[in-house]
Amino acid sequence: MPMKNRLTSNLLFLVVLLLTASVVTSCSSKRAVPKDDRSVIMVERNGDVNKKLYKTVEDWLGTPYKYGGQSKDGVDCSGLVVEIYRTVYGKKLYRSSYEIYDKNCKAIKKKDLKEGDLVFFITSKNGKRINHVGLYLNDNKFVHSTTRKGVIITDLSEPYYERYFYKAGRVIF
Repeated sequence: MPMKNRLTSNLLFLVVLLLTASVVTSCSSKRAVPKDDRSVIMVERNGDVNKKLYKTVEDWLGTPYKYGGQSKDGVDCSGLVVEIYRTVYGKKLYRSSYEIYDKNCKAIKKKDLKEGDLVFFITSKNGKRINHVGLYLNDNKFVHSTTRKGVIITDLSEPYYERYFYKAGRVIF
């Protein structure tokens, strides 16, 4: 075999090997999260921020959704809020989004949201009861657990969340 053909053949083999390795290593049992979804740097941090809150949020990003879940193996929206509040603020909240709003919060105006406040949504077809909650960060962003993407950061002005927004609440004890 001429030297040029052998080099071409070896180079082709190396390219195929590298491509195969990259495909194999990119697959895993955990859901891959785009790099920009992992970082809360995209949330503008004005003034004095709670570093423990942002570190806790970063630790939860990418966790898959699990109805009734309250761990890094899987978490639903209220489970996420309950765990963040327990970890960051040392406060125990009720477990359902409706009870958190009803028993742990006072209603505030959306324009008055501050870091650590909660945002509530009614997304059900009957539209009668709160069934989703997220924790407000800053810069119109909130962290929550979604059935499709797990724990993510979303902008409140996204059409879906703007449409189903119900109330904002500040936790009281």
